[in-house]
Amino acid sequence: MRAVAICVVVVVGCAPVVLLALGALQPIGVVRRTLLDNFGASWTTQNFSLLGDAVGAWPRWFVNSGIVVLVAVPLTVLVASLAGFVMATASRSWCRALLVVTVVALLVPASALWAPRAVLYRTIGVSDSLVALILPAFVGTSPLFVLLFALSYRRLPRSMFDAAELAGASPLRVWRQVAWPLGRPTAFAVGMLAAAWHWGNLSDALLYVSRTESTTVAAGLRNLASIEPANHPLLLTAALLATVPVVALFVVAHRALLARAVRSAT
Repeated sequence: MRAVAICVVVVVGCAPVVLLALGALQPIGVVRRTLLDNFGASWTTQNFSLLGDAVGAWPRWFVNSGIVVLVAVPLTVLVASLAGFVMATASRSWCRALLVVTVVALLVPASALWAPRAVLYRTIGVSDSLVALILPAFVGTSPLFVLLFALSYRRLPRSMFDAAELAGASPLRVWRQVAWPLGRPTAFAVGMLAAAWHWGNLSDALLYVSRTESTTVAAGLRNLASIEPANHPLLLTAALLATVPVVALFVVAHRALLARAVRSAT
């Protein structure tokens, strides 16, 4: 049953990506009832070159999104890990209070924060820049990431932290030398989720950034859809190229994590 469930999840998860790739290979102007009609007939890779000709700023969008991810993801992992460690090592009463605050923050709709953030960004002068897209990382991006780290650190024996404190280690040193090395799998999961979130963050890119030179991939796809609403192969090609970096990052990071685990085990 577990194998069947895994197969179902893989098929359901991969099906949109497969259809995305098939749509990107479909010639412009060819009408088909489904993407599988005339399987392999008249497919072309010309859409990739046409996309570069139609959207000259496409490389710049990738660079902007890459800058946001490279800066925001490490900050997210660091802040969420520290906050989760504080929550996990606090006293029982403080832990409950922090847990309630975190859950309440998680339940607040994202749309309720759009107006206050817009006013805040305008006040500190970071509107229309990539800084506005990076700032959420300074609060851990999402309360969910803090909860993931807190649950991970709560599973560790409290005696390890107490022994380090008795040896004279400061709380920051206990986190760096004890909690952080044992919480690397959680850091990997949070890093992947944060990378996907910041790479595909459309709402913030549309609300807080209006300059063309600061447009990200997500906002660029939205702009392309408004310019070429009926050119489905071109839109699917752009969406496929926007998906590849996140998938490649996951594969590379996953292989690196497995290699580190193997070296640690041996």
